[in-house]
Amino acid sequence: MFRWRRTISIRDSWRKGEKLRRSGKMTQAKELLLKATESSSPLDRHYAYIKLIQLYQDMSIDGVDYTPEIVNICLQDIDLFPQFYEAWMVEYLHSIPTPYFPSFSVLAEIYEHAEKVEEAIS
Repeated sequence: MFRWRRTISIRDSWRKGEKLRRSGKMTQAKELLLKATESSSPLDRHYAYIKLIQLYQDMSIDGVDYTPEIVNICLQDIDLFPQFYEAWMVEYLHSIPTPYFPSFSVLAEIYEHAEKVEEAIS
């Protein structure tokens, strides 16, 4: 008897990645979240980026510096913002306010900590 293997959707990838992160399974979470960043949907990519930022911040607690990875993800997410905003408006037809976009503040905080004030402002 055949057992059909269920393929996991991109949205399921970042959701499952978040659950794995919360349970401390960082390597497995990272694999799923990185896969989710390859989505063609700006909405799914954005949420995968947010979850990856949280993952790297959690992993930094162990003393490893993931700042370059976090900066890279924030920059990708910020570049994605116009596409995300357009997709959000089409998807939700102005019925739900645009969600908070933490990549801007996370990146500004990193730049401030590195005393890169001009970069933080921009």
